[in-house]
Amino acid sequence: MVVAQSMNEITDEMLRVGHTIDDMLLHCSINSRRCNSSGFVHFKSSQFGNCYTMQSNRFVATVPGPAHGLTLMLNLDRNEYISPYSSGYGLKLLVHEQGTYPFIEEQGVTLAPDWTFISLKQKKIKRREYPQGNCGKYLEYKTKYGIEYSRMACEQICLITLTKDICDCVTGFVSIDKSIVTNSTATCKENVICSLMVLEAQVRGSLPCPCTNPCSELHFSTTVSSLSWPHEEYLKRELIPLMCMKGRDLKIKEATGYNCSEIRASNGDLPLNMNKLRGNFLKLDLYFKELSYEHIEELSAYDSVQFLSDIGGTVGLFVGASVLSGVELIQLLVECCRYILFRLRNKR
Repeated sequence: MVVAQSMNEITDEMLRVGHTIDDMLLHCSINSRRCNSSGFVHFKSSQFGNCYTMQSNRFVATVPGPAHGLTLMLNLDRNEYISPYSSGYGLKLLVHEQGTYPFIEEQGVTLAPDWTFISLKQKKIKRREYPQGNCGKYLEYKTKYGIEYSRMACEQICLITLTKDICDCVTGFVSIDKSIVTNSTATCKENVICSLMVLEAQVRGSLPCPCTNPCSELHFSTTVSSLSWPHEEYLKRELIPLMCMKGRDLKIKEATGYNCSEIRASNGDLPLNMNKLRGNFLKLDLYFKELSYEHIEELSAYDSVQFLSDIGGTVGLFVGASVLSGVELIQLLVECCRYILFRLRNKR
């Protein structure tokens, strides 16, 4: 937990030395349409530093399969990784509902320097409101915090608010951007014990947060597969020239010891360290496996219409039985009267 607090303090340094999307992006296409770094919006993560969100209504999948999804080719620049801040090479990816906060640390998928295929399956969940259920619509969240409601966002915002009220500082035990909740910059560096006690109280339920599931929610289930990429010839003939075309001469020099002009002049005869170079590149294909989706909806086990129908049926049954019994009683009285009259006539 103390590590989480210190990670929050070095975020500015991580942002300064971290990779930018302009540094990393070599190729981008969606449904065979080219895209560029201007389509990515920056946000910061206390653990990973620079992160980017890509969301646009212009990109719509109309056909399933890798050829009609998102394709990214990225340069990881592994020689620039800073050892105190990182212990491996790769990226984290999260596919989430548009407008919701991306909890990349808790829900993201880790991508290694290979060619990774991620197929998506969409799942829509609809829940019942009170009194049949306990979901909430939380329409004020977008106006108040600038994000769509999610249960995890609610719980983390609640923890920030509780810690600020009780400890008078901003907790570091959350991954959400704290600036969307408070303008205070007073971290809990000197008051870690208080913030930790607030966290434990929230987990135990002593300081409960009124967070419920949203009434309407969109999930994406993922299937991940990968293959080793790139092979030596593709690296020499395609990726290194692509890096040179995009003005990455200095990065090529740092990774190989040769500049772009020397590599072009050598016609592929230079002794390049291919294993070191291969670990610098990552390719991603993100696509829908099929265009159908799974719909999950909560339904009332016994609603008011069924209740009224059952009452009507029961009342109708008893009323029908009562009327039938009354008719039979009248018929019995009539038969008795006829029998008595018949006996009286025979006596005369």
